[in-house]
Amino acid sequence: MRLIHCPDPDCGVPAEVVDAVTLGSSDGPVVHVKTVCLFRHWFFLPVNRTTPLALADTHPSIAGRAYPSGGFGSVL
Repeated sequence: MRLIHCPDPDCGVPAEVVDAVTLGSSDGPVVHVKTVCLFRHWFFLPVNRTTPLALADTHPSIAGRAYPSGGFGSVL
């Protein structure tokens, strides 16, 4: 499972990369990923526009962030 930050700038929760494809462009092949976050925001975007998560971003006791009720039990 590959986790990234949700591409929605107002969201801030982890998102999972659920698929990846390579599409042609005039500058050569570009890898695109399909993502979904815990709040069900779906995105399809170039992989270079994503931000990977560090452990501190996904574990509440390390990061000290406010998480939605229910926590991230299915993500950790």
